[in-house]
Amino acid sequence: FNDMYWRGRQVVKAAEEIDNFEKAEKKISALTAKRRAWNTVRSALEIPERKATDSELKYCDLWINGQHIEVELVRHAYDKCINKNGKLSFAYMNGIIKRYYEQGITDVTSALKLDEQNREAMEARRLARNETQGKSGRQSEVYSETSATDDIEAILDAEWAKEMASSSGDYNYDD
Repeated sequence: FNDMYWRGRQVVKAAEEIDNFEKAEKKISALTAKRRAWNTVRSALEIPERKATDSELKYCDLWINGQHIEVELVRHAYDKCINKNGKLSFAYMNGIIKRYYEQGITDVTSALKLDEQNREAMEARRLARNETQGKSGRQSEVYSETSATDDIEAILDAEWAKEMASSSGDYNYDD
């Protein structure tokens, strides 16, 4: 009974907000755009056809309709998410896309360039840290535990970026 009551309240509230044809058209258009964005992202990420959650709809609408992010960049964020976490997380992907967007990046080519610059800067910091540690004659235990993993990820990311840059721009998501 409680669920039915709240669902009924939602329907009444929605009906109160849509009190003319223009508002109804606007609401239908917005819902259609969200669903198109979801289907675009779902297809690019090879997610089996299913109904999207509210948060998935929100993120897809933001990326595709709000920020005009290219679907290839969404795929890139997905790949980074899976490589880092081993599972799909729209919230984690949103963090990646948000960082790119805040730097004016909406396409995968620019994202790969930024990733490469970040890897180079990280490598320079690592080399400077190693040089400093070499002078003192000791290695930080924090470095040996955490930076080794970062170094491996940076190398793999760099190889992937080179592979993507050398491709013709056609992405085969079947691999």
